[in-house]
Amino acid sequence: MTRYIYAAEQAKHIRNALKKAFPGVKFSVRSDRYSMGSSVDVKWLDGPTAAEVDRVLAPYSGKHFDGMIDLAYTSDSWLLPDGTAVFAGCDGTRGAVAKSPDVPRPHAKAERVCFSSYVHTQRVYTRAFVEQVAQAYHAETGMDIPKIEVSKRFVGGKEAGESAYFVSPVYGDNGHQYEQHLRTVSAMQPAPIPPAKTTEGDSVGYAVMYERDWTWVKFSAKPSRKACEVVGALGFTFSRKRMAWYATTHVDETTVVQAFAGLSLATAVSVSAVAISPTEPTVPAAPQPDPKLAEKFRAMCEKLMPKIEAKRNTHKGANLTWKRQREIESAAREADNMEQQQAVLLALAEAYEVVGQPEACVRGVRHLTTVEALVQDARDLERYGKTYSYEKQARHFGDQETYEAAVRWTQTVLNGVDTGDRDRQRQIARIRAEMLLRRPEGFFPTPNVVAEKMLEELDLAPGAAVLEPSAGAGDLADAVATRFPGVEITCLEVVHTLCQILEMKGYATQHQDFMEFSEGVFDAVVMNPPFERMQDVDHVMHAYTLLKPGGTLVSVMSESPFFSRNGRGQQFREWLDEVGGWDVDLPAGAFAESGTGVKTRYVVVRK
Repeated sequence: MTRYIYAAEQAKHIRNALKKAFPGVKFSVRSDRYSMGSSVDVKWLDGPTAAEVDRVLAPYSGKHFDGMIDLAYTSDSWLLPDGTAVFAGCDGTRGAVAKSPDVPRPHAKAERVCFSSYVHTQRVYTRAFVEQVAQAYHAETGMDIPKIEVSKRFVGGKEAGESAYFVSPVYGDNGHQYEQHLRTVSAMQPAPIPPAKTTEGDSVGYAVMYERDWTWVKFSAKPSRKACEVVGALGFTFSRKRMAWYATTHVDETTVVQAFAGLSLATAVSVSAVAISPTEPTVPAAPQPDPKLAEKFRAMCEKLMPKIEAKRNTHKGANLTWKRQREIESAAREADNMEQQQAVLLALAEAYEVVGQPEACVRGVRHLTTVEALVQDARDLERYGKTYSYEKQARHFGDQETYEAAVRWTQTVLNGVDTGDRDRQRQIARIRAEMLLRRPEGFFPTPNVVAEKMLEELDLAPGAAVLEPSAGAGDLADAVATRFPGVEITCLEVVHTLCQILEMKGYATQHQDFMEFSEGVFDAVVMNPPFERMQDVDHVMHAYTLLKPGGTLVSVMSESPFFSRNGRGQQFREWLDEVGGWDVDLPAGAFAESGTGVKTRYVVVRK
């Protein structure tokens, strides 16, 4: 997993690198943050050339800009235990040529990092140095020395001396050519040139490495001209970024060894030996519990709870529309994702608490974004047999094999989570919502508050037979099953889709018109019949015939039968008095959440 190093820490690494590479040279290294990013600005007086400094700082700059396509891109580095950084890999930008294969981990304890800020370098000159270079260049070329001017130099907003430069009013004139030459001259004492590496006892070593179909040759020190000619003749090209030679085809190691046989190069060495000095092997300590890290994962898990609750309550209590229904389903999926992330976080926390550490493939996981990617890829792997972000995510785990193992570990964790009948309940809720939006004739589900009030009229023992005619989505049946466990519920419904919901809920369901039903007798009938054309009168009177002696009928009804002066209304009121039934008014708006404001009441009849 790649760790991002931001400007302040990046500046510290740059100071250390410059101190090692150019002892005695004073550098100004300042980090700066602004609205579109951050940068580290490096300035120095005389000293080494800008090219020499850029070469040292290349591994410490992870942010780059491709001016050909006007896009920024990043590169990664290996941060060694001694604080030294070496190039690790670069994905480049779409359509650009900056992409390069990843460099293998140079040391067992090397950490893959991305220095997230641009690095800007600026070299300034004293007048004395500029005059010295001008005199030497004049003696060499005979060109007239251009005018030299001096301007004030500022560091951190404060005046810090003067900066000299050649005046160059026209491109290509003497001033321009002197300026170009000045950039190539170092004020440092020239380093001693090592003897040619062609004598007996040469200490330069090399390593042959393979990445996919590419072959790399890396020297432990600067090779001789002859060695460069030999490796070039084998088809290798020098990479300045990685300071190594590469071929885009597979070149057998034996071929390289034979080509170098005439040179006194040391025996091929390992990549680790090229990168850093060997150290004494250490015996890994037994893993110890890490309660601090476990608490971090538990805290991340707790922070997800309010987000999950908010997703579950999306548009709760609002009038349902097709758009809102889609948003509710989308929010439910997001809540499921977060719950799966919680399961992974808890698994990591328990591993660090009890075992001391989880499996090796997930020991580098520290952030929620990494857990999100693992959960997404584990889900994709289960659904489609493959994932879509291996290449992007694998680089944060060091290699693709480790990331694939982490995805499989995540899949195992998620498969062990008991979700109960969540998927079935979600399918029921979706079908019910669609039916509410399509609104088949007479479909107005009974609100829970109304159902609970109606069930106060019942006293049912386990095993009692209960009928819900015109059951719709089974809201009354659900209330009965909750209040009176163990009762046997039968549902009747004429709409096929609603019958599916009832069967998914586990009720004995018959796809039949209630007015044609005459099978069996019941201890209770609980119903919310259709109101159109006073159908509720016929349904209630027919339901009474299906009651056992001592049975109870409770039914929602409209106001019409109790005030209508036509024959059916008068007949119903007389019948209700005759059987000893009574009615109870429901508050106004009792069915508002079901999409109707009609005034209602319920009747109770005991046989």
